[in-house]
Amino acid sequence: MKNLLRSVLIASISISGLAIAEVKYRPGMDVFLFKIEKDNKLSLIKNASDVDGYDNQPSFSPDNKSVLYVSAKDGKQTDVYQYDISSGKNKRLTFTETSEYSPVMNKGGSTFYAVREGGEPYQSVHLYHYPNDVTAQSKSQWAVSSQTPIGYYAFNSKGTAVGWARWANSMYLFEKDNPYATFITGNAVPSRPFTIPGSDKFSFIHRQANDELWIKSIDPVSRAITPIAPAMNNNYDYAWMPDGSIITGKGSELYRWSKKSKSWLKWNNLTGFELYDISRLAVSSDSKYLAVVAKTLVE
Repeated sequence: MKNLLRSVLIASISISGLAIAEVKYRPGMDVFLFKIEKDNKLSLIKNASDVDGYDNQPSFSPDNKSVLYVSAKDGKQTDVYQYDISSGKNKRLTFTETSEYSPVMNKGGSTFYAVREGGEPYQSVHLYHYPNDVTAQSKSQWAVSSQTPIGYYAFNSKGTAVGWARWANSMYLFEKDNPYATFITGNAVPSRPFTIPGSDKFSFIHRQANDELWIKSIDPVSRAITPIAPAMNNNYDYAWMPDGSIITGKGSELYRWSKKSKSWLKWNNLTGFELYDISRLAVSSDSKYLAVVAKTLVE
């Protein structure tokens, strides 16, 4: 009996070994643009970045005509690029000597925010004017007058901002007429906060004492923190849909949470598009487009 069990075990290991194949992805990841159809099916428009290396952190312009993202196209540093949906063309927006991250365009399209490395503090939110002249080297100014090193941020309609402090894993509140940052909470995960649709409240990822991650809201007036939904599989990449639901990724699948379901339900599968390891997401304010950061296989 022992010999039989041993033979079965060896056979199982051999079969498993044959079944496991090394998966090879293209270097880095890309930003893919999808059209959201009426039945919630997705149709791929284009790989908006399409370059080996780091392409990430997409956000839609307020008029939903373009997508901003960052890319290390030169292999040295990240700069802000704009993908025009109508023409299918990319335009570089920053030409500094340091890296930029997390670009967000303001209403009207004349200015945009981005986290800029370098200077004191090492990371801070800067305001850039659009369009930029290559020879002007993208002049910018502080958008938040604080020495707190901000890695991720969000502004609401009143100009109030929240930011994740890089070295402290904490969330801070920045008010227009207050030169000082207000501490909100610790144990915050390094991920992008959002303005919650239909309100001036913010959402962020909070780590619980039991190590679970939760999406929570911050009320900038009362400073109250309220749980919204557990992060699926402790994934801290998510995005808000205009209707107040939330989407997140797992492998090649997209899941959606709503107040009605109060649970994560499968929403879409991107395996047919050969996209894997989904991370950052962005949804246009008119619910027509979805930007997905994912990996692709080596051809």
